[in-house]
Amino acid sequence: MSRITIILIVAAMFLAYAGPAGSQEAQVLRPLPLKVPGEMLSLAPPAEGQEDALKELPVYRLKHPDTTAQELSRLAEGAFGIREGRTEQSEDRSVVAGQGGTLEVYRSSSGLWFQDQSQLWNPEAKPTLIGEEEARKAADSLLQDFGLLPRGEVLEVSYLGVAGTQLSILNAGSGQREDRQLDVQISYGLSVRGDGFTLPVTGGGAKYNVVFGDRGRIIGYIGPRLEVERVEGTYPLLSREEADHRFVVMTSNVKLESYEATLAYYLAPNGEAQDYLAPVYVYSGMLSTDQGPVPMRNVIIPATGFTDFIDLGGRVRMAERSPEMVRQAEVGDPDEAATEVAIQRTLQTGPLQPLQPLQGAALQNIPLRTMASSIYEAGTSWIGPLGGLEGSPANAQGFVDEMAADGWSIDFNWGDANAWESDWNANDDDWVDDEDIVFYTGHAGVDGWTLSPPNDDSLHRAECSPAHSPADMWGSKDLEWVIIAACGPLEDDILSPGGGDVFRWNTAFDGLHQLLGYGAVTYDNTAEGRTVARYMKQGKTIIDSWFRTAVEIQPSTNTYSAPYGPRVWVGVMYVYKSGTTSPYNDHLWTHGSVAPDPTNPDTYIAMWSPT
Repeated sequence: MSRITIILIVAAMFLAYAGPAGSQEAQVLRPLPLKVPGEMLSLAPPAEGQEDALKELPVYRLKHPDTTAQELSRLAEGAFGIREGRTEQSEDRSVVAGQGGTLEVYRSSSGLWFQDQSQLWNPEAKPTLIGEEEARKAADSLLQDFGLLPRGEVLEVSYLGVAGTQLSILNAGSGQREDRQLDVQISYGLSVRGDGFTLPVTGGGAKYNVVFGDRGRIIGYIGPRLEVERVEGTYPLLSREEADHRFVVMTSNVKLESYEATLAYYLAPNGEAQDYLAPVYVYSGMLSTDQGPVPMRNVIIPATGFTDFIDLGGRVRMAERSPEMVRQAEVGDPDEAATEVAIQRTLQTGPLQPLQPLQGAALQNIPLRTMASSIYEAGTSWIGPLGGLEGSPANAQGFVDEMAADGWSIDFNWGDANAWESDWNANDDDWVDDEDIVFYTGHAGVDGWTLSPPNDDSLHRAECSPAHSPADMWGSKDLEWVIIAACGPLEDDILSPGGGDVFRWNTAFDGLHQLLGYGAVTYDNTAEGRTVARYMKQGKTIIDSWFRTAVEIQPSTNTYSAPYGPRVWVGVMYVYKSGTTSPYNDHLWTHGSVAPDPTNPDTYIAMWSPT
């Protein structure tokens, strides 16, 4: 029998408890709907009665096979068709590059990444695509013939379904929109079969994606290489009541409309070392904001006392804003308020150790814009522990450290109560639009993302348009690229019903090159900022850097129904004027070409890829 088994899990999400009696005021919660297509394996609760019966779960010791030079060559040539390959060793991986693409093997996990850079995520490609049945057969053969499946009986590989990179082009003059698919992607997930239970595996490393381009040629691949060596131990399972209590405490600073939890095992992205496979609770929820309901990023809580397998992030010390600063920003003249804040606000950094001496404690409390100047500037805004996200501080700090090490000036790194909405609209000329690139991580939805007062607790797309007063479009001063590491804001009907039209964001562009983000609910993590910055510094395009970061770090599915799931999508929106260079091929400054600012654009483009 084939080691690839089809596991179809269709289950209704169940309403979680608000926490132990007396832990806090009772909350009125409503269940989140879950509608999983028959061909899609999505993270779901255990079978009926299974969770109640589980009192303990095993933790498994993992083994990652070594990849010899001979094996690397066999995979490069035989599996992925690389010709005249040259093998190189980088800091954390072995690389074979040649005609037809590049194969990378992570030394920490033996996981594989293959990409044909000329075809994968290329908006100019117009391939002849094969159907699902042919693609599924070819993907099955690849995994089986080249020994890419896990060995043993504990881990099972399950078919998730078919998707593909989507491209949409809007002609601003005619209003006509053209949609087309650029590839066919076959996806598989992992599950753990133990004594009396079967649970899904979640995390960036828990998937196999095979991407087919023109006429069935493989143009992309990601997958783990691992096996279960032994049971490390069996640990008591944290009760749902106790897990719910921890989650409610974690999110006590936000208005939580509803939440759900599912039980799973967690496997880190291929670029991170992980020696153990252990159970977790995955929590999802809906937040109530001044702009309406917004999904929160999924968060992970260890389901046993064993926690050595996962980095849950850490809290960053906050630099408080004084009441005087808040009052000025609320009622004072916007220009005066911005000037006063710029003088008083200092660069916030956390206790995390820097990658270079330039960052970290040595820069604490240095007034903004008084550092050694660089012609290239970056900033970050983030919602972290204040919004129930433990990973955001390290996520943003990783971006800051990598960019500073590249010689960029970091003008701000504002988190939680310091991440003001006004930095993005009323005072954007002094903050967000005064940078070349801005990284945000926190919560987002179709129409915007959460921030902190003054004003309100979220940024809405209507506040980034010429109709808004003041007219707060981005790029009119300096901003080229915005990265939103959250649960949006690029949802669209082409991805999931109810996502609307992504070109609702076209009014935000006034010289802005690219708006990068997601088109579905994603998972809180500590690695997106560091990873995307590293890839950009290696000379990859900004789009390629962001898409790869998302595919490596995010799982293929989440716990949501439309419009925020069940498939996870990474996306970008960019604009240009006919007869000028399109910014889709933009690189980070000094690391490759950058298109001219696309003012008065007549063409709007969006592209998404399943993760």
